[in-house]
Amino acid sequence: MATKRRQKERRARKHAQQQRHRPAQRVQEAVGAFKSGDVERALALATSALTAANDAATCAAAQHIVIEARFRAAATTTDLRTRLDHLDTALQLAPDETRLHYHRAITLWGLGRMAQALPALAALQTQAGHRSAAAFLYQLACAVTDQPWSEQSLSVAEANTVRMLQGLVQGTDTSTLLGQIEHATLLGDQPELWRTLLYMQDKPKAAPVARLQAIADGITPPGARALVQYYLGVGALRKGDVETAQSAWRLAAEAGMTAARFTENHQQMLRVQAHVLGQEGHWHEVVTLLQTQPATETPDAVLQELLAVAHMHLGYAAAHASDWNTAARHWQEAVTRRASRQLLQNLALAREALGQWRPAADAWREMLRRRPRKQDHPDALTDAQMAILWRHVAECYERVEETGEVLTCLKNAVKYAPTDVELRVQLADVSQQMGREEAAEKELERVLAINAQHIPALLRLGSLYADRRDRDPLPLWRRVLALEPQHAEAREALAQFYIDKVQEEDPQYGWFDRLRRRSTKEKIALLQAGVRELPGHPSLLMEIGDLYATMKKVKEARAYFVQAWEAAPQKPSVVAAAIHSLLHAGGGDIVTRLLPTVRQIPGLLAMFWVDLIRQVLQ
Repeated sequence: MATKRRQKERRARKHAQQQRHRPAQRVQEAVGAFKSGDVERALALATSALTAANDAATCAAAQHIVIEARFRAAATTTDLRTRLDHLDTALQLAPDETRLHYHRAITLWGLGRMAQALPALAALQTQAGHRSAAAFLYQLACAVTDQPWSEQSLSVAEANTVRMLQGLVQGTDTSTLLGQIEHATLLGDQPELWRTLLYMQDKPKAAPVARLQAIADGITPPGARALVQYYLGVGALRKGDVETAQSAWRLAAEAGMTAARFTENHQQMLRVQAHVLGQEGHWHEVVTLLQTQPATETPDAVLQELLAVAHMHLGYAAAHASDWNTAARHWQEAVTRRASRQLLQNLALAREALGQWRPAADAWREMLRRRPRKQDHPDALTDAQMAILWRHVAECYERVEETGEVLTCLKNAVKYAPTDVELRVQLADVSQQMGREEAAEKELERVLAINAQHIPALLRLGSLYADRRDRDPLPLWRRVLALEPQHAEAREALAQFYIDKVQEEDPQYGWFDRLRRRSTKEKIALLQAGVRELPGHPSLLMEIGDLYATMKKVKEARAYFVQAWEAAPQKPSVVAAAIHSLLHAGGGDIVTRLLPTVRQIPGLLAMFWVDLIRQVLQ
């Protein structure tokens, strides 16, 4: 029953997964996302459904969502080029949608591509029932591009406005234009605005700030309000009132002002202000000035550079005060705007000071990625420096136990320091830690090819060989002992190798004799060979004594136990084992004779005697 229930649940999950991937289901999800305002997700879902749909109804529904999502995305973006891309894509699916053509024409106009906007406006003005603005815009476009235009389809205010703007474009004297519009009806509910703008055109030093402020207070439409705020900023700048200009242009930007001239002027003003503040060392003010400006889809590169420089200096100041949290925050802000090798290095050091090893490692890696590639560059890194830095990145990852990243960084370090045996040994250790024994073996063999007498590599390779039947670790440990006869680790490893040989249950003698087991005498002979190679090794002597004890040869057993004790009289573990074995072999008198030497072991703990008594009682 349980099996049938699991199968039923598995089929239900599979069916639900299939349902989620059906185009119709994706269309429904896209509708929900669109209604909730998640246009990006709605567009992605509807586009994938449109690609996969195979029935007319689903295709039509998906296409409708794609068109609406593209139109919504175009309406909400302030970047005119992005808006044009959305509208062009939507028009490929709905080439007869007049609203798409209308907004595309307006966008082209905003981009200054008037010649491309004219055909669309001409087609729109002839379509019955379409908004009358298309006719006005078409005639206005013709007038300002020196093409014939007609006022038959325009109202009196629209015709007067087109006539005035045509004269302005053609360079008609401003006083003449002022005379023409003095008693004429113009578009808009603020006729004073046109006179004020023409007055500012005629008098380059005129700054009617109060008049423009009054006009701005009486205008409701956001687009018109943004335009007036722009000219209010121009007037304020003419008076030298940068603060008022800045406030007015901020309001213009918030109201959706995207004209190229406004953007250039606004950014230029901010550049000058930020530059002056920076020269005076007021970096906090620079950050406040630039970060309080409305966000744009295409940030000005110069302003981003100034903001990055401000954050960089604030980071330095915080670092000098040992405030690494603040330093890291400012340098992170600087890196997001201008990622340089020096900034990334500072950020990495700040992260290290805070103990944030993973972000520190990531910053180091990004710094290395951005290094100069040409060796003749003044900031180029040498191979030795690259190896050191990659090794340091590995150490950062090691602190957060990112073993895979540690391995990758060490491999990169080895590329730049191929003869660094210590680095290769470290790489072998990490490879072994990840269970890649063969890779570790090959790396250690490369180390020995570079330096055949490198003892750490010999020891590690011997340990790896000891775990395999097709490898022989003896030559490696013997090479270590030939270099350092009293090397403790090599002596212990070699002794343990002999002990393991006599304790293994299925020794390998040869192809025809694999099932034969060693006799006790053969084991003793093998261990005695080990003693000849490692004279006086207590572990081998104790093992021989134990074998003699199993043969009931207590005299020989006691002799080897005594040799082991005398070989390491200062080693509590050996002494305890020898006492225990001697007592079992009837050597109590020997223990009594040698026991005073135990008290001479330096630093002997009381627990030694407790454990020894416990063993005797057992």
